Amino acid sequence: YIPACCFAAMPFKYWTGSMKFRFQIVKSAYHKGRIKVVYDPNFLDSTTEYNVNFLEVIDVTEKDDFTITIGNGQAQTLLEHLSVGADGVTEGHSTSRYSSKGKGNGVLGVYVVNKLTTPNATAGTSVSVNVYVSMGDDFEVFVPDHSFMDFVPFPPPAAAVLSPQADDLVLATQSTEQDIQSDPNQQIDGGDETDKPLHPNECQLGPTL
Repeated sequence: YIPACCFAAMPFKYWTGSMKFRFQIVKSAYHKGRIKVVYDPNFLDSTTEYNVNFLEVIDVTEKDDFTITIGNGQAQTLLEHLSVGADGVTEGHSTSRYSSKGKGNGVLGVYVVNKLTTPNATAGTSVSVNVYVSMGDDFEVFVPDHSFMDFVPFPPPAAAVLSPQADDLVLATQSTEQDIQSDPNQQIDGGDETDKPLHPNECQLGPTL
C-alpha cells in the first residue's frame, strides 16, 4: 500500500532526511527466536555479515515492538524516489538481491538469526509482523514536480444547455413576414416624414438653388 509519507513526497522530485520503520511482531508469550534487521545503503551486497553491515539483532522474547531509524546513507544529499504507477513494484521491494543500484536510500532487510520455537504446540510455529513507516523530524523535500498530476482524474466537461428563447424569436419573425406578404399595399408607419427611407432613384443633397 502507499503510506502517508509517500503522498507527502510525491509532489516533489527530491528528498533527504531519515525514515522510521516500526516492526510489530504479533506472537504469543511462548514464542522464542531472534531476527536481525539489516540496512544496506549500496543495494547490492551479497552478504549480511555482522561486521560489514548496519544491523540490529532483536530477541523477540524480550522485544516485540521496535523502531529502526535510517538516515541518508548515500554519497549525495538529495535523493530521488520511485514514481507511483510508473516504476515497477519490484523496484520498491524484492525477496532477492538487486542487480543494479536504483532510486532511494538503499535496502532494508529482515533475516532470521535463530529459528522460531515454542514449547506449546497449539501456539504454532509462525508469527505475523506489522510494518509501519513514517518520516523523521529532519525529513525535507525539494523541487516541486507535477508528475503526480498524472493520477488526478479530471471529469469530462458538462454539455452546454441551450435556452429555447431563440425559437421564440424565429417564430415572431416568421409571423411578421407573413403579415407583410399578405397585404403588399399595407403602409408601415415609420414615424416623422424625415424618418421615411429615400426612394432608390432619389438622392437629397440639400436645398435647391
